[in-house]
Amino acid sequence: MFRRIVYGLLYRAISFSIADMPRMTPGAVFEMSRFLKSRDDPRVFEWGSGVSSLWFAKRCGELITIEHNPEWHRWVCPQFEKRDILNAKCILSPPLSRELVNAIDWDKDWRYFERLGQRPRKPEYRDYMASIDTYPVGYFDLISIDGRERVGCLMHAIDKLADSGLLVLDDANRMHYAAFYQVLKGWYIKEYPFGGRHTTIFRRLKG
Repeated sequence: MFRRIVYGLLYRAISFSIADMPRMTPGAVFEMSRFLKSRDDPRVFEWGSGVSSLWFAKRCGELITIEHNPEWHRWVCPQFEKRDILNAKCILSPPLSRELVNAIDWDKDWRYFERLGQRPRKPEYRDYMASIDTYPVGYFDLISIDGRERVGCLMHAIDKLADSGLLVLDDANRMHYAAFYQVLKGWYIKEYPFGGRHTTIFRRLKG
């Protein structure tokens, strides 16, 4: 318990010392920063808008960030305007109604059903998960999954990640995210635990 408290205080100190630092573990943040600096005008896609969106926008050529919560979306978008950030797009994608969800035949209509072996845990986020589908294969250099229905988002994200690109999962120690390690078996995986928090970075290998 004492160690967790100490780590928590260190985490808060590091977070506040770096402007707009994502609420992920410090090691993962530093690795993402190093990676983005190594690419020319990198493209970033993010599920789960927030302070991290401001951090990513300053370090990439293009940012697409998806948010399900209207109130949080109304906070994030003006932040881009206030800071004269022109390379970022914040998209609101709220959950579907129960009636629409019940009308979906996931076995047939969700092309990832067979590969994953199940439908999403939170099927109301169908459009939220699919918000990346309009982009070309291999378009994004970094994809951050830190929002809703993360396993479902992963399935839509895989083909959109560039060779040697990074896929970032926050709260990776949660049991219902174990599917990431199964689906991405064979990828380079680096875990960044810090106190009670845990961020994992998966790197797509070339070819």
